[in-house]
Amino acid sequence: MRRSIFGGATSLLLLLSAPGPGASQDDDADCAQQDDPDRSIASCTRVLNNVNKNAHDRAAAYSNRGLAWHNKHKRIRALADHSEAVGLNPKLAPAYYGRGVVWSEEGDVERAIADYTEAIRLQPNNATYYNERCWALAVADRDLQLALADCTEALRLEPNDANMLDSRGFVYLRLGRLAEAVAEYDAALKINPDEAQSLFGRGIAKLRSGDRIGAGADLAAAKAIKPRIAEKFFRYGVFSPLITITESER
Repeated sequence: MRRSIFGGATSLLLLLSAPGPGASQDDDADCAQQDDPDRSIASCTRVLNNVNKNAHDRAAAYSNRGLAWHNKHKRIRALADHSEAVGLNPKLAPAYYGRGVVWSEEGDVERAIADYTEAIRLQPNNATYYNERCWALAVADRDLQLALADCTEALRLEPNDANMLDSRGFVYLRLGRLAEAVAEYDAALKINPDEAQSLFGRGIAKLRSGDRIGAGADLAAAKAIKPRIAEKFFRYGVFSPLITITESER
């Protein structure tokens, strides 16, 4: 499962240096903050219009603004800003990550994987980047052994992360390793018991294992939390048939 995009970009939010002549320290801080995307966009734009800013700071401002555009669901603008960022600073891993997230949401798996791979090359100890590539591959149902390796590495770097456990659970589900999928979802739900995606994934794994009662309970719980969760899994090619429990099964 994907983390918030800001989860992998924490280091980027600290990259703006002290303001130069004519610059505003408030703009630098507001460009980097996460809470108000409109304030971030306005402040980053002023930073970018400041002729005293160097390429390093301009790249950070572009990518911070790209994150804010993404938060406002403006994917084309987010792509443009992240691309400007990597053009100015080809070593800025969070910009590749941010662009990869947008490519993934646009359904362009190849470009998403390429950007995640570059982010991993530049920052090989960032668990979020591994998790994102794992998730993108699992959703695309391709290169599942690489996906499994990525999720395992993410969890080595950040053990007991619920999102990463959920991602690896989905990979196991794709691989048909159902007992391991259930165990992984169990671990994720122990940390975050109200996560609809983990409940639904565990329900599918239980259903395919023959546990219709357990599956029915998990699928119902997931739909109670997020009524359209089945549609999300349908887009992944995972179907949830109607389960009718007979008296003999109760």
